[in-house]
Amino acid sequence: LAAASFGSVIHGSEANLLATSEHFHHPRMNGYAADQAPFAAMIDWLAGFRWAGLEEQAAITLSSPAVGASRYAVRSSSNLFGGQVGVRGRVDWQRWGLEGQGKVALAGVSLSQAQAPIVDSLNGEVYRGARGARDGDVGGIADWSVAVVRHIDDVWSLRAGYTMLWLTGVALAPDQFDFTTDTRAGTTVVGGNTIWLQGATLGLEGRW
Repeated sequence: LAAASFGSVIHGSEANLLATSEHFHHPRMNGYAADQAPFAAMIDWLAGFRWAGLEEQAAITLSSPAVGASRYAVRSSSNLFGGQVGVRGRVDWQRWGLEGQGKVALAGVSLSQAQAPIVDSLNGEVYRGARGARDGDVGGIADWSVAVVRHIDDVWSLRAGYTMLWLTGVALAPDQFDFTTDTRAGTTVVGGNTIWLQGATLGLEGRW
């Protein structure tokens, strides 16, 4: 019997400087309904530093009643560091708001992978000892998001949205499996891959 397992976790942080421009529209009593509703629009141009860390693990377990189980496990780590630029726009009117954001970062990538020993479960013989490797690459981080905001009061709001995130130049754990039998097996990092995530967001926002 063969069973495969996989896990992936992403961490990240960023710090930005903002250049903000605002526009306020006061109600005008004329024949156009859009002119009668007040609203505030804001555009933020941003530049800063961003880090993203991708940690993955994968394993293949082979088992049989006669010889027990044997497991081949690998881990990979990708840390992206770089400068980013982006823009964020927001419009608020009455109890509602709409926000969109896009950011792009060019990053240097620190890659590593580690392979657990492959051991015979019957007699304890080590077929291949623990191995690993490190490498570097150039990658990128990009994300886009849109959100609808419902104001509760002058400070607090509920928000729901949709976000997409791309990471390039990363090392994925399943790509590190190496079934060759020479002495260099498992001693290189397979990088240069892309991961794309998307999903819905729901949260509470406070603005002072």
